[in-house]
Amino acid sequence: MPVGPDDFAITFPGTVTVQPNAPVGLVLATATLDTGARGYWSCDTHGALAQTGVGVASTSGTYVDTYTIGGNPMVVYSTNVPGVGYGLSFTMYNTGCGGWVSFPINVVPNGYSWTACRTMGVFNIGVKIEISLVKTGPITAGLLAPGPIGKSNVYDDGAVLTDGAGMFLFHLAGSVQINDGSGTCSFTVPDTDLGTYTAASFTGSTTKPWSDAIKVKIVSCSPGIDNIHMKFLGTPDANNSNYFAPISTSGNVTGIAIQLANSFMAPAIPGGTLDWSRSVVGDSYNLRARFVQTLGNVTAGVVKTPITIQFTYN
Repeated sequence: MPVGPDDFAITFPGTVTVQPNAPVGLVLATATLDTGARGYWSCDTHGALAQTGVGVASTSGTYVDTYTIGGNPMVVYSTNVPGVGYGLSFTMYNTGCGGWVSFPINVVPNGYSWTACRTMGVFNIGVKIEISLVKTGPITAGLLAPGPIGKSNVYDDGAVLTDGAGMFLFHLAGSVQINDGSGTCSFTVPDTDLGTYTAASFTGSTTKPWSDAIKVKIVSCSPGIDNIHMKFLGTPDANNSNYFAPISTSGNVTGIAIQLANSFMAPAIPGGTLDWSRSVVGDSYNLRARFVQTLGNVTAGVVKTPITIQFTYN
C-alpha cells in the first residue's frame, strides 16, 4: 500500500519568459517529485522471481514528442499554452534491485512509460520524477492553468500498468505566466536645461551644479519585462572620453563637457550602459547632468548636445 499523500503539489516560478530564438526542446523550468529512499510502494513476491518496477503517465494533455535528457527519455505532453509542454522523466528506486537503479525506460505515448527489474522477496519501490516545462514550438504567451499533470503506479511482473490501487497523482498547484520574450517597451526622455553660465565662472577645475532629475519614463511594457538595459550614445569629449562633447549651436564652446550620471552617481559614459530593474526602481529612472571644465580656458557660446539612449530589455 502507498505511504503518504496520493496527490502531490508541483510548483514552478510564477513567470517564465522564453526568448524568441530558444530552440524547440529547451527545458524552461523543472520541478522534482521524489518519494525518497523510503520508497512509496511496499511489495512482496511471496518467494517468486518477478519483474517489478514503476510507470509514469500524463493526465494533462496529448503526446507531443520524446527528448533525451541526461541519458533518460523525457516524454512531452501538451499544455493549455501553445508551444509549451510538460516533460516527464523519471528514475526508479527499488530495494530489491539495489536502490536507485538505471534500467531502460520503455516509452508508451499516451500511456504509462515504465521501467522494471527482476527481484524477489519483500522490498520497497519509489520513484523520482522530474516534471519540466519544455518549449515544443512557437509560443503564444498565456497563463498555464493549475490542474492535473500526471500519475505514477507500480509495475508488477509484466502486467500492463493501469489506474487503480497504488496509483498516486501530481498536479500544478499555482498558475504560471508564460511570456514569449518578444515583448516591447516604449519610453519618454525629456530635454534638460543645464543652465546659463559665463565663461569667466569656470576658473580651472569647475563643476557646475547637477541638473534637476531627468526622468526616463516607461510609457508601456509587455508583461514579464523587468530588466531594462540602457546604452548611452553620443560624441565623447576630446579631452575626457568619460564625458560628452559640447555641440555648439552658437559660437564655439571649448573647455567644457557634459557629465551624465544616475541619481546614485553611477556614471553614464559615451558607449557605456546602466541597468534598470523595474521590480527595484519602478517605472521611471532618474539621470542628472552637469557642465564640467576640461581645459584651463573656456570660450563662450550656446551648446545643445544630443545623447541617445538605446534600450534593450528582457
